[in-house]
Amino acid sequence: MTVWDAPRLVYEYNGPNAHDGWTIFDADDQRVATVDTPGFFSLANITYTMLDTAGQPVLMVTYVNPGIIARSGVPLVVVHPSGNEWGRFEPPSLNGYSETVFDALVGTTTVGQLTASHDRSAITDAGLADAAGTRVATIGQGKKRMGFFKQQAWLTLERPPDLADPLRLLAVAAPLALHLDLSRRGTSSRRGRSTWHPL
Repeated sequence: MTVWDAPRLVYEYNGPNAHDGWTIFDADDQRVATVDTPGFFSLANITYTMLDTAGQPVLMVTYVNPGIIARSGVPLVVVHPSGNEWGRFEPPSLNGYSETVFDALVGTTTVGQLTASHDRSAITDAGLADAAGTRVATIGQGKKRMGFFKQQAWLTLERPPDLADPLRLLAVAAPLALHLDLSRRGTSSRRGRSTWHPL
């Protein structure tokens, strides 16, 4: 199985298998890919790179920083290892703390929409729909406490095995895009404000 043909993928982004990045498993708990992530966030563009089991790049998702401190309304570009753009997730408006919406585009054509509902500590529902509004992929979230300060956390992707490109490609990239967006917009508790970090 690869990330392209596995009907279910588990993206472990925090836990024993994610200390040097993410690990992606198929439904049989076999490692099919990893994800390299930056060690820290900055004002520069931020890229998550998915690698196959041989260590070769599969795709990249890049947060295109507008050059100012912005946490919402920023596009997420899906890039082929050659550097060519495969598609992008473009927010039609500023995203809030309860719902995230991205139009899925290939070139200038809208082929679907990535949506997520979340509260201050978890993603409650997420998925990718086609241009007609029919959901073609579902993204879930799981968390498991491993100690007082440690937590295992993952995203799941479920989609039909016959899902065709470009939605197949965008579905595989969608958990990375969602994580990158929510990570960028997460806030920590300070001066009496409550923490908002769905991941």
